[in-house]
Amino acid sequence: MQRLALPASAKTLASDVRRCLLVAADEGVLRTPPESIFRLLKTEERTAERGTIVVAMLGGATFDKGQSEDAFFIRSDGARLSFGVAVAYQRGAEPELLTYRFHLRFARNGSPAFIRLDLNDESRDPLMEPRSHLHPGSDGLRLPVPVMTPLEILERLLYGTPTPQ
Repeated sequence: MQRLALPASAKTLASDVRRCLLVAADEGVLRTPPESIFRLLKTEERTAERGTIVVAMLGGATFDKGQSEDAFFIRSDGARLSFGVAVAYQRGAEPELLTYRFHLRFARNGSPAFIRLDLNDESRDPLMEPRSHLHPGSDGLRLPVPVMTPLEILERLLYGTPTPQ
């Protein structure tokens, strides 16, 4: 997989994502207030082999299974957004995007009911399931999509994905 331009540190990645969410709240794109953005956005670090730091960034509930709204980022149209991202930072190397999952569930009874963008780890068979794919309203349907940075996806889901009619 081609290397994407990711922030050089986990701290910068988290700061960029937080800033994007706060700006969206300031602009009225998100109904989620700033204090909830700080509460929902979590970062965890663990050390992997050869000193690599793996950073997991979690934004809201892992999956949308009907939990209360306070477990998600809420767009002004009522759509519920959550995500998870894992990035590896190894000293002397470029950061490596390992996995992500961005889930946007629409508020109205349109079709599709949700979209989810996934980047699976490299252990899966790409002939069975593309590593980077989109679920357009069905867990069983997977459309290949280009790999994007977490910030690119977040901006598209906040600003460029209208609610289906």
